Amino acid sequence: MDQSTDQPLDLGPADQPLEALVDRAVWVIVDQAGRPEAAWALIERLWERDSLWEAALVLLGPLSSHTVPGRSEREYVENLRLVGKHGRHPVTKLTSAVSARHRELGGGADQEEWRQADDLTRSRCVLQLLASYCGLIGADNGVLPATGIVTLIKGTQIRPRPGM
Repeated sequence: MDQSTDQPLDLGPADQPLEALVDRAVWVIVDQAGRPEAAWALIERLWERDSLWEAALVLLGPLSSHTVPGRSEREYVENLRLVGKHGRHPVTKLTSAVSARHRELGGGADQEEWRQADDLTRSRCVLQLLASYCGLIGADNGVLPATGIVTLIKGTQIRPRPGM
């Protein structure tokens, strides 16, 4: 059995502030090498709290301030916008669209694409943002290495969680 799944999963109290919940999930995912159960537990808590979009904003804030080497911000936003409009995979399209809009207009921007997406696509978008956040920004215990990102993505993006 994988060692990461031997450890108990603790995302903290259900009533903690949203930022603390997201931070705790990131910490657990980094600490346990990309444990997908922690990501799904976060998604379940977010649905219970009706705060999936708010969590996306928590992740998008720091991700939007992360620079992309070799590209101007304008070029990067345009690339995200194009993928959001013409991409083939619904989750990547949504993630790119909301990322472009957030980078360009901030968290108060209208998110028509988000509202039009189905529940599973929105959940997977947050999971995609979470994987990026864990790999680029991380927590005070470090960032998720490439192998952990692969583990996280395989455990969350390839097949839907039962019941979703």
